[in-house]
Amino acid sequence: MAEEILQGLVSGEEIRDVLKDRSKEYYKLSVKKGAEKPYLEEGWEIYKELKTVTQLRKRKPLGELFEDEVWCTLAKMGFEEMSGDRNFKIPMSKDPTVNPKQIDIFVKERNVAIVVECKASEVPTKKSFRKEINEIVGMRPEIVKNIRKHYGEKLEVKWILALKDIILNDSDRALAKSSNIHILRDVEIGYLEQLTKELGEISKYQFLAEIFENKKISKTDLKVPAIRGRMGNNKFYSFLIEPYKILPLAFVSHRNRTDTKTIHMYQRMIKKSRLKSIREYVEKKGSFPNSIIVNFKTTKELRFEPIRNSNDGESTLGILYLPQRYKFAWIIDGQHRLYGFAGTSYEKTATLPIIAFENLNPEDQTKLFIDINSKQKKVSGNYLLDVQADLLRYSPDASERLSALISKLVLELNSDPESPLYRRIASPGQSRNEQRPITIMGLAIPIKDTRIIGYAKKGSNDIIPGPLYGENFDKTFERAKKVIMSYFNEFKKELPEHWETGSGYGGYLCMNIGLGPLIRVLKEILEDIKKNSNIDIFDMPTKELIEAIIPYTKPITDFFKTADYETIAALRKKVGGTGMRDAAYVMMEVIHNSIPDFEPRGLREWMEQNDIKWTRRARNIMPEIQLRISTHVLKLLKTTYGEEDDKWWYEGVPERVRKEVVQRRESDPEHKKKEQYFVLMDYMRIIANPKNWNTFKKYYAFKEYGNSKEKQLSWFSKLNKIRNRISHPERGNVSKDELEFLEKINNTLKQRIEEEK
Repeated sequence: MAEEILQGLVSGEEIRDVLKDRSKEYYKLSVKKGAEKPYLEEGWEIYKELKTVTQLRKRKPLGELFEDEVWCTLAKMGFEEMSGDRNFKIPMSKDPTVNPKQIDIFVKERNVAIVVECKASEVPTKKSFRKEINEIVGMRPEIVKNIRKHYGEKLEVKWILALKDIILNDSDRALAKSSNIHILRDVEIGYLEQLTKELGEISKYQFLAEIFENKKISKTDLKVPAIRGRMGNNKFYSFLIEPYKILPLAFVSHRNRTDTKTIHMYQRMIKKSRLKSIREYVEKKGSFPNSIIVNFKTTKELRFEPIRNSNDGESTLGILYLPQRYKFAWIIDGQHRLYGFAGTSYEKTATLPIIAFENLNPEDQTKLFIDINSKQKKVSGNYLLDVQADLLRYSPDASERLSALISKLVLELNSDPESPLYRRIASPGQSRNEQRPITIMGLAIPIKDTRIIGYAKKGSNDIIPGPLYGENFDKTFERAKKVIMSYFNEFKKELPEHWETGSGYGGYLCMNIGLGPLIRVLKEILEDIKKNSNIDIFDMPTKELIEAIIPYTKPITDFFKTADYETIAALRKKVGGTGMRDAAYVMMEVIHNSIPDFEPRGLREWMEQNDIKWTRRARNIMPEIQLRISTHVLKLLKTTYGEEDDKWWYEGVPERVRKEVVQRRESDPEHKKKEQYFVLMDYMRIIANPKNWNTFKKYYAFKEYGNSKEKQLSWFSKLNKIRNRISHPERGNVSKDELEFLEKINNTLKQRIEEEK
């Protein structure tokens, strides 16, 4: 007997009305002109200024935004009933003194109900939810009892814990699973959002299949005439069925559904544009002669009753009884054809030809998908690598096992919240953008080409170990993942703005053309560690190996901290195999300059090829010029103004230069003398200072460049550009004319300063 227990539920058009409000990111408010101040102090901001009123807005708190995000995603799936707002409550007891339980989100559909608790963090955070899980387990019986009383039927009720940027430990995950609580991570919520955009209300079947796997939709089995046959070693059934009957049973194993911990996902993401064209075709009475291929994950309930005398060799005619359970029919091929009928006028009258296998193992499902699609439409390299992570892991072929390992590694780097590449790699079906600038192949190819994990020798079934190889597939995966994550984390930690820029203006490292050279450099770092270690690198503990890598990364991060946009732009032009090899050598030379013993094979030859005689000679002259200028300018300042109370510093050095020097000194843990933090252009500004000009002009004014002070000191700018090119080999070489310019400046300064002595 139903009772009116649950208050605040919405359905139908009411859900759509609430959706309009909850899909907004901001609260909005209109106040009279001049009355804004108290609101602004409370965090509101001016949105629009009209003639008599000001429109204000305030961003919803993170927790509320996340709840609204999940609620809106579920609302777009077209459920029968939902909680209307964040104040929805379910009684815990008949005792009025016991407060009802506030529920973030409640959903009802046919014979099932879902209770969702949402938790969010501003940044990825490790947190234990053991207490919350135990609280859910404790209060669940009373809440389930009241839900069933309200509807007057024994609904199947599932609890979901939706998490945003919260990392659960393995023990909490295990506790949630054993407590029948489904964990919905933000990566899965993102998948559901994408699914609702493409499928609309049909997406609820996919969602329910995940939450209520193998639960009954109806006690009544579907009966269809069918032919049972055998294809190789596999049993199959061939039959016709109306789309609306099989839709609730269907499940599509999309590759970007979740992370690498859920295996055997092979389907590409469904496309709204293809659905639209199929629906238009269907409405014009179009039909599809080719069958939809599915796999039945069967129980003992799947029955086939042969018709007498219907045996014809390998095939038998009969009646097939399909249990109406969620996630029963896995779509191997034909998802667009099936979903294309949903919502059309032929959804209940058309019949679709189905070929259904029974209990295919996941590897055979995936292989069948690839075989079908390779015959029809070319599958992209990114997609094949994606699928290989599951299909080829146990292959007897070493090269296939290695491909599976590399693919799994790349996928995990994208899905692990602790990874510096978390959500930065575009999955198949996703388009690249500034914040997701990396492709699977963009990272997998350099890992394979550098043999950093190993390589497969032709004709051998064994993987020849690389520096990151472990004893087996799993240990190699864990070691490689930890080392590569730690390596990339050094760049993310030391260069946060650069890393977050991705492929945007000024970015380089966190994109395909930057990660490729970084992987090549990592391989050479590991080889150098291997050469210099007292123990075999394969026996070196992973933590110790990670610590050994860090000193090599510092010169590179220091290089990029001072790199200007011109330097970054030059590196971004180094594309293709040769370009990325040159970019890797640029970074290796930077390491070599700090660690002279680091000299990978080919580096010296590359340095010689890219350091022609003019540049080599310029590198010898440039330090001499800089030292001569710095020594003379500082000496003259101290002589002119005196060293007592740092008068030379306060009276002779312009304020702007002082601030910049102090800033450089403060950012250096060593805090050396101020004099050691001047750069070349600082000396030009000191010389140009009106208080100093008469003292310095006889040494540093080159009248052949013009009459004004600015023109007579313009040689400093040219000198600085050459210095930058010498310091950054990727910018090119020094020309003969530029070398002659350096020689002229050096000789003139030397003569003028020595004559004064």
